[in-house]
Amino acid sequence: MKNEKKAWILLFGFVFIIAASLGFFNLTLDSANQLHFCKNNEKKVAEAIMNGQPVYFINHPNERLCKEELIKILPDHFDTVAIGASLLMTVNKEMLGLENGEFYNLGVSGMNLKDYMNTLGMMKYYGKEADNYIFLLHIDVFLPNDDGRNEIQKQYGAYYLDYLNGKDSQIKSNFLFNTVKDELKTFFSVSYFQENLQFYREHGLRKSIMIGGNHLEHHYMSDASWVYSEEYQSRSVKDVIEDIKNGGAEYMPKTHVDKENFILFDRIIHDLLKQGKKIILYFPPYCPSLYAAYPPQNSPCFKEIEDFISRYKNEKNITILGSFYPQKCGLSDENFYDAR
Repeated sequence: MKNEKKAWILLFGFVFIIAASLGFFNLTLDSANQLHFCKNNEKKVAEAIMNGQPVYFINHPNERLCKEELIKILPDHFDTVAIGASLLMTVNKEMLGLENGEFYNLGVSGMNLKDYMNTLGMMKYYGKEADNYIFLLHIDVFLPNDDGRNEIQKQYGAYYLDYLNGKDSQIKSNFLFNTVKDELKTFFSVSYFQENLQFYREHGLRKSIMIGGNHLEHHYMSDASWVYSEEYQSRSVKDVIEDIKNGGAEYMPKTHVDKENFILFDRIIHDLLKQGKKIILYFPPYCPSLYAAYPPQNSPCFKEIEDFISRYKNEKNITILGSFYPQKCGLSDENFYDAR
C-alpha cells in the first residue's frame, strides 16, 4: 500500500513537471501571441502606438483586440478615422496630410460589416468620435459570408445596433471567462508547444512582438496604419501571377450581395451624416491580371455594390474615391505586390 501511494505521488510529480514545463515554454515563446490574458500584448501594442512608437511583428497579434485596446485610449475627438480590411490598413496620416493625433487607422484583416458595427460600437461606447470617416468598400463588407473572427467583439456590434434603433443598451460579454478558458488550453497545448519549438529553431528567443527600434518585419506606425515588410513589398509581378493561379478565385466570388447588408450600411451612413460627419467611400482596385483570369462579369457582387454606392454620388458630405477596376485608376500589375 505504501509503495502504491509512493508510485502515485511520483506519477503526479512527473505529470506536474511536464505540464509546468510545457506551460512555461509556451508562455515564454508565445510565438502566435495567443496568451492575451497572461501577457496583455494587445494593451502593450496600443500603448506603444499612442506613445508614437512603431510596433514590429514576426507573427501577428490579435488585430481586433489590439484595435479595441487602442480605441479605449484614443483622444475623445480627432480629425479622421479609417475603417476597413487589409486593403485600407496601409492608409496613413502622411497620405492624408494629417499630423499625429489627428488620424487613426482602425482597420483589421478580413473586416466585414459586422466588424464595422463592432468598431463603431466600440467608438461610441468609449466616447470617441472623428470628424471624417473613411470606409473601405471591399466586397466582403456586403457578402453574406463571415469567417467568425469578429465574434470576440460582437457585444459592441449589438450595442451599436441598439443605438441605431433608438434603444438604451449595455455591453454584455463572456469575454473574460472565454479568454481564460481558451488560454488555459493553449497554455498546456502540445501542438502549441510544437509550434513554439519551430519558432525557436528559426528565431531563437527573439520576441514575436518588438516595440520601437528599426526592424525588417511588418509593423504598425504611430497612427495604427500597417506597413508590410520590405521583403513583401518587393515581390515581383511573377509572384503576383503565382498568387492568382493558387488562390485568385476566392477574391472573385460568383455570388450576390446580401441586400440586408446594404440596408444596414445605409443606416450607418445616414446616422453619421445626421451628426454632421464627412464620409469618404473608397473602392479598392484589384490587380489587372486577377480580372484577366477571373472576369468580373462572372462576379455579380461587384456591379451590385457599384450600383448601390451610386446613390451617394450627389450627397454633399460624401466623397467616393477609387474603382474596383485598375484601368480606371491608371494601374498595372507592376503597382501590386499581391493579387489585390
